[in-house]
Amino acid sequence: MGKKKYRCVPLDLMRKVEDEYPEAWEQMAYFHSLRGSEPDMQWPEWCYAPMAAASAIVTNSPVPDFSEKAFFDISSIFALAPWRLTRQVYAMDADLERELIDSEPATKIPTEILHRLPYQSFYVQTANISVFGHKIDGFFVTLEYDVKNGEHELRLLPVSADLSFILPLSLHINCETIGEAFDRYEDVTNQRSLEFLGVEYKKLINTPIKKMGVDVTRQSAKTAIQELLPIVVYICSTDNDIRERKPAKPKPADAKPVSPQKSEPSAKKINIWDVGIRIGPALKKYHEHQVTRGSTHEGSHTPKRPHIRRAHYHSFWTGHRNDEASRELVVKWIPPIFVNAEDGSDAPVTIHRVK
Repeated sequence: MGKKKYRCVPLDLMRKVEDEYPEAWEQMAYFHSLRGSEPDMQWPEWCYAPMAAASAIVTNSPVPDFSEKAFFDISSIFALAPWRLTRQVYAMDADLERELIDSEPATKIPTEILHRLPYQSFYVQTANISVFGHKIDGFFVTLEYDVKNGEHELRLLPVSADLSFILPLSLHINCETIGEAFDRYEDVTNQRSLEFLGVEYKKLINTPIKKMGVDVTRQSAKTAIQELLPIVVYICSTDNDIRERKPAKPKPADAKPVSPQKSEPSAKKINIWDVGIRIGPALKKYHEHQVTRGSTHEGSHTPKRPHIRRAHYHSFWTGHRNDEASRELVVKWIPPIFVNAEDGSDAPVTIHRVK
C-alpha cells in the first residue's frame, strides 16, 4: 500500500473562507499595515491584527454582528490570516497528548508563557480529542489584543475534519497565572456580556447556547479550554520534545493566490512539527508493559513510571550581596522534564527554538 497522502484541514477551511470572502487576506493585510499608525491602532507584535478587523470584514461595519455564522466566520478569518503566512502544524503524539490532558492543571504557571507562542497563529493536529462530543481534527492557537481596553486573549478554534464543527473559545490572560485567568473567567465574561449583549453572565452561566447543533454552556466552554490548554503550554515550553517533519505536499492544492503588491505572500508548504517524537513511544511502551505484567507484580526493581516532571520556578539573586541597590530577584520558569524514558535517566529532548 502507498503512503497515505497528507490532508490539511486548515487549508480546507482557508479555501472555504476564500470562497465567501475573496478579499479577506488583502483586507487583513491592510489592517496589519496600520499597526502603530494612529493612537487607536496600537497593538503588540504578537497580534497580527485585532479581531475587530476580521469583524469589520465579515459585517462590513465596525458594529459587531452576533449571529452564529458571523461569529464563526470572524474567528476563522482572525486565525487564518496570520496562519497562512507560515502554515505551521504541530502534530500531537497520542500518548503524550493523553498524558498532558490527564496531568495536574498548570494553575501556577505564569500567563507570560502564553505570550510566547512560536508563531502568531499555528494549528495543533490532535490525536484523540472531542469537544462537546465532536471529534476534532485539531485547533488553531492565536492571541488577540483588544485595542479598546487592552485585554489580552488566548483564542482557541477547534475544528472537525469535515468542517461541520467549529467553536471559538477564549481565555483572558491579563493576570499573573493561568489559575487566575480561570478564576476570573466568569467575571470577565460577565463584563463582556453586559457590554455587548446587555445580559448578565451569571444569568447565562447554565443557559445552553445553541451553536453548530451543540448545547454549549459557559461552564462547559471553560472546561473545554482547560482540556486544550496543557497542549499549548507544552508547545510553548523551552525543553519540549518537538521535531520538524520533512515537508509534505498538502491536499487540496494551495489556496487562491493574491497579488503580492496588496498582501503578504503566503507560505507554499505546510511545515509539520511532530510533538512527542521521543516521549510518546516511551509512554506507549510503559502502558503496554503495565498491561502485560498486570498490577500484581511486586519487587524492589519495579521500574519507575515514565512521567513528566511538573513545571516549577527557579529563582536567584543577581548583583552584590552587600549592595542592595544592585540586587535583583530573577525568577525563571522551568518547563516540564521527562524522566525515565528508557533506562531510568532523564531523556534528552529535541529543543525547538521559539522565534
